[in-house]
Order: sequence, then structure tokens, then C-alpha cells
Amino acid sequence: GLAHEFLRKPIHVGIENRAEFVRQTLEIGIDLIRDPNTVLLLAKTREEFIGYLAANIHPALHINGKECMIRELYIREGSRRKGVASALVRTIERVASERGSKRVSLATNMNDEIQNSFYSSLGYTRRCDFDVKYLGDKNAR
Repeated sequence: GLAHEFLRKPIHVGIENRAEFVRQTLEIGIDLIRDPNTVLLLAKTREEFIGYLAANIHPALHINGKECMIRELYIREGSRRKGVASALVRTIERVASERGSKRVSLATNMNDEIQNSFYSSLGYTRRCDFDVKYLGDKNAR
């Protein structure tokens, strides 16, 4: 359900109906949980899940070692600006370090001042742009 809130944005998969989204993406979610290179961190209150961070830790030639790539970070609207995202990022940094990663990287919207300010406050610096090419179904984004 949290992933649906995050991915409902027009640039993502475009499945507006939450139940249909969960049905169609359940197998991918299970694959993520089972993938030994994927780290999935969840944030919750006593009542509900309020956020998540998904990252991959993988060997990378360009740094001659392992790299941790944050793939998704989402915090529910009402839980933002309370330190939850910072705690998730600090946790993945610790996990990545424990697993031998030399660095943590991520792609973010360069035009979003809030995102840029957030990551900068955590010590992240811009290195390069992130280009993508969709394969297969041109409508699947």
C-alpha cells in the first residue's frame, strides 16, 4: 500500500486503483524481499506503516567494491519532517557499511529543492545525472 502511494505519481507505473496495484505488484514485492542484494527497511508507528526505503547492495567496478544504491524512499505525508526519512537513510548507511559497501548513492529529482536540501543535509553531494531508457512495453513506466 505504501508503494502505491509513492508510485501513483505520473512518472511511475500508473496503476491508480490501490487493490489492482497490490494485485499486480505482489510478485515483484515478494521478489524484492527474497533478493539477497535488496535491503527493505520499514518505518511504522504502533498503528500503521508510515514509510519505507528499498536499496540494493551490489559489486561495482567503478568503485572497485560494493555500492549501495537507494532505489526508493517514501514517507507518508503526515509523517514527514519528523526525522523518519533521516533515520531510514542513516540505517541503510550503517547496513551498507556493515556489508562492505564503499559508498551509498541514489537518484533524485534535481529540480526538487526539498529533496536536494534533504540529501545535502545528510552529506550527499551531486555527482552526475541519471539517464534511463525503458525497454519493452513503451507504456510501462
